[in-house]
Amino acid sequence: MTKKLKYASAIFAILTISLGAMNAKADNDSNGKDDNGKNNFPAGITKQIQALDINKLLSNIKISDDDLKSKPASLTINPNGEFKLNGGVVVTIPATGNPSFTVKSWGITFTVNYSTLTNLRAQNGAMLITELHVGDIVNIQGKIDANGVVLATRVENLSIASSEQNIQLRNQINALIERLNLLLGKAGLPPVATPTTTQAMVVPTLATVSPASTTFGSAGLTLTLTGTNFTSASVAKWAGIALTTTFVSATQLNAAIPAANVATTTNVLITAFNPGTYGGTSNALPFSVQ
Repeated sequence: MTKKLKYASAIFAILTISLGAMNAKADNDSNGKDDNGKNNFPAGITKQIQALDINKLLSNIKISDDDLKSKPASLTINPNGEFKLNGGVVVTIPATGNPSFTVKSWGITFTVNYSTLTNLRAQNGAMLITELHVGDIVNIQGKIDANGVVLATRVENLSIASSEQNIQLRNQINALIERLNLLLGKAGLPPVATPTTTQAMVVPTLATVSPASTTFGSAGLTLTLTGTNFTSASVAKWAGIALTTTFVSATQLNAAIPAANVATTTNVLITAFNPGTYGGTSNALPFSVQ
C-alpha cells in the first residue's frame, strides 16, 4: 500500500467511527428511520457500523517511522543547481578524513560534502559535525553538481539542541536540585543525590583563543585556550577534530596546531571538549588562516 493510500485509509477509518458515533442515537431501529420517522440513513447503518472490527481495520494501516519523518520533507533543485532540502534523514555520518555524509529524502539518497565554510547549525545555536547522527532530521542548503553531489553551504540539525542550550539546561537542572535540597532540608528529609563539585563543573567554556589567526603556509603553532572548567581530560578541537592538548590549569589549555592545518587559507571554529557523563562541548571561537 502506498503512503498516500495509508493516510487515506486512516482518514476513512476515523470518519467512519465519527459517523457511527453521531448517528447511533438518531438511528434507533433497523429500518433506517431517525427519531422523527424520516428515512435519513440506509436501513441498518448503525448495526453495520457496530459490526465493523475497528481494531482490525486500524491494524492494517502501517505507518512507519520513515513515513512520519519524510512526511514534512520538501526538496527544491533549481536549474542553476541551487539545492534546498527540508526534513531529510541522515543515512551515514562522516568518517575520519572524509568530509561528507549522506541524507535521504523522497526515496533519493544524496551525498553531501561540507567544508570549514559550511554553516553548521543545531536548534538555536552552532553545531559541530561530530554532533551529526544517523537518523537525525536535517535541513540542507547548497549547490548540486552534475553528478548529484551536494556542496552544502548550510546544514541545520533539527534533532539536537545546541551545545549552548545543553549548557543552559545543565545549569538549570543544578539550580533546581539546589532548591529541592533546601526544601528537603526544611522538611527534615535527606537531600537527593547530586553531582559532586568536580562533576558539576566539567562542561568547559572558552573565553579566548590566542593567537586568533596565522598566515597560511606558516609552520605549526601552539594555541592557548583560556576559559573555565578545564580538566586533565579536556581536548581542544579544530573544526570538531581533536588536537594534541596539554592541560595547564582549570582555566588554560595549550593545543598543538600542525602545519598541515594552516597550509591553505581557511576559517575554523575552535572548541574545548570534556568527556564523561557530565562532560560536553564548549562554545566555539573563530580562528583564521589568512
